[in-house]
Amino acid sequence: MAFIPVSRAARLTMESEQDGQILANVFWFQQEPSAGYDASSLADLATKFDAAWTAHIADFQTSDVLWSRIVARAMDSASSPAIEQFMTGAGGHTGDNLPTNVTFAIKWVTGLAGRSFRGRTYT
Repeated sequence: MAFIPVSRAARLTMESEQDGQILANVFWFQQEPSAGYDASSLADLATKFDAAWTAHIADFQTSDVLWSRIVARAMDSASSPAIEQFMTGAGGHTGDNLPTNVTFAIKWVTGLAGRSFRGRTYT
């Protein structure tokens, strides 16, 4: 598959593990009006994302979900910078867990129509 560049965009993947399975949530960000992401701004994005996830999403995840890392990559070109930041922590929900084939999903919407402007996060 050929690389398709996206101007001023970054792809951030949050990886975690539950019951030996690797879980990945992928998010896309676009800088306005900057020229794009460099390694420093990717690291800043990953740090802010980690803090936001911990503050707003973690309590919805079972404590069996162990966070492992965030991978952020600038998407301007195939040779754009990428960073890897390790996370420590786990979900904050304790008690009975649902089977691993069941998830809580957050639906993201914008004021624009079409699948490019919507998404889901599975916790």
